[in-house]
Amino acid sequence: MKIYLVRHGEAMSVGGAVNRDTDRKLTARGETAAKMMGQVLAHIDPEVRAILTSPLARAVQTGKILRHELNDRPVLHVSENLSPGFRPKALLDEILIVGSGSSIAAVGHQPDLSQLIGYLIADSQRVAVAMTTLAIAGLELDGSAPHVQAQLSWLLTPETVHFIHSLR
Repeated sequence: MKIYLVRHGEAMSVGGAVNRDTDRKLTARGETAAKMMGQVLAHIDPEVRAILTSPLARAVQTGKILRHELNDRPVLHVSENLSPGFRPKALLDEILIVGSGSSIAAVGHQPDLSQLIGYLIADSQRVAVAMTTLAIAGLELDGSAPHVQAQLSWLLTPETVHFIHSLR
């Protein structure tokens, strides 16, 4: 099974019309970058079947943009298991159920996604992979609970995509 861990796009700051962190929406720049990364994900794996998102506004919005770029095919699920401070095992269990062997994307936050990668590839909370805003990590999961093995295949940042486009 393939899983794509996606950090949400650039979001507005708390202040003014935004009173709570949970209500922060994407900036115009965040929306544009999410669209670009959604197009890249659609090129890499057009068969993504489900997108899980944190319940926070910026993650849900990022998930909806990714879904649109994947031709509105993936089912979108809002998951408490992607809320800031989530338990990696609970999220993994949900991914295995929702994904059921197919490709799935999960949109969340830092430092949780970095720690999730460490948990999946090294069974350790001391290992983490840095994820900038809208980075996508591609992982391969093999096996079934509780004996899942994971391998980090690649990590793609919006900056990398811009650089590749500039070489053309």
